[in-house]
Parts: sequence; structure tokens; C-alpha cells
Amino acid sequence: MRARLALFITAGVVGAALGGAAISSALTDPDVRVDAIEANGITRATAGPPPQGTASTSGSDPAGAVRVQQVDALEQLTGTLRAGEDPDDWFVSGVEVDFGPDAWISAAPAFEDYDRDGASEPLLAELRGLEGRNLTLGVRYEIEDDRDDADVFTVGGLAYRDAAGAPAPWQMAPSGTEASREEIAGAATAAVGDGAVTIDVDREADDGWRGWDVEVRAADGREYQVYVELTGAVIDVRPDN
Repeated sequence: MRARLALFITAGVVGAALGGAAISSALTDPDVRVDAIEANGITRATAGPPPQGTASTSGSDPAGAVRVQQVDALEQLTGTLRAGEDPDDWFVSGVEVDFGPDAWISAAPAFEDYDRDGASEPLLAELRGLEGRNLTLGVRYEIEDDRDDADVFTVGGLAYRDAAGAPAPWQMAPSGTEASREEIAGAATAAVGDGAVTIDVDREADDGWRGWDVEVRAADGREYQVYVELTGAVIDVRPDN
């Protein structure tokens, strides 16, 4: 896939410099010779820095240079979106589709109007608005052999996360001062209510998201799972089943 993408990009760039007739002849007739040309303002196509020892012909990248990056293509997955038990459980045509970690999905803000109801709502509300609908996702399968888990990059043609290799939204470093373990426990019990006590406090690192998962027992004996950000902000409180 990468080789073909690089060929098409290179062909398009060279074609713009040579003219349509020349590149058409070069691609259809292997005996046609195309003279070398100098294309100013175009950098080397690569997914990373040039190998050590590679000489630069320009000394530095010219202003306004066109950068070409190799990106693995997305596959289109079409079907009805179904929800599972937890906020991060979603399925399309028998494939588990990954929108991000449980705690992050519960607290993620609005990005796009994915359900096209005229308002951009918090992410979980948008996903619930899509539940039961037929839609197309742009995905990459996590394990090529099984093809039953896929990371989501586009939703109905709208961007969800960067497909060119940038960190996912939930992998961004948190801003603010980290709260202590005692402060995390205090925030979790306060979120459950008076008389609540902490049962367990675990630091989480779920697919790049970092925070705390706190088990709390309420005054009436019921238990809750409380997600807390590193800063001490409570994200979600849910009954612990």
C-alpha cells in the first residue's frame, strides 16, 4: 500500500512539472525516455528524518516546500453501530470498533456533529445518537489476521483522530498539577456522597490515557467505580457491577 501511494504521489508531482502528455507516455510505454528534471520546492518523500549520511542538495528546506508523507490507507467499515455494556464497547458488523478508553470516552468534549442533529455534543452523547444507525467508519484493523478489532479514524466522513501518526486525543499529556493519592481518594468519595469510603485506588494507563480508577462504597453499602483525572477532577461515577 505504501509503495503504491508513494508511486501515485511521485507520478502526480512529476506530471505537474513535465506535462500530462510526457508522463502519460512514460507510464504506458516502457521504451519512452523521460529526461531528468529539477523540481524546486519539493522535499524528499519520507515518513521520518533522512537516513544518516544523506546529503542535502538544497542546504535547507525552501519556504513553502511541499511535504509528502506516506500514510497507511484507511479501510471502510459499513454497518449498524451497536453499543455494548461499557462506554468503550462499540460494534459494527461484528467488529469491535475502538473510539478510545472507557474513562476518556465518558468525559470527552464535543468534536464534531457526528450524529448530524444540528449540535456538537460531548462525544458519548454523539455516539449514542449514532447507535442503531447504518454508517461508514474509516478504520485500521489492529490484528490483520483476525480483523475483529479496529481503531476508528473517521465517522461518516468526518475526522475523528489523525491518521498520519499523531498521538490520539486521549494520549495527550494532561495539563495542571497532579493530585496526590490521598486527594484522588478524597475526590472520589466526595463524588459518591456523605459517608462513602474508599475501597481501592488504582492508577490507570489505558491505551495511553492516564488517570485513576477508584472503588468506593457508599453509606448504603452500594459500590461505585469512579474515574478521576490526574489533576483530581472526577470524570465519571458509575455503579460497580
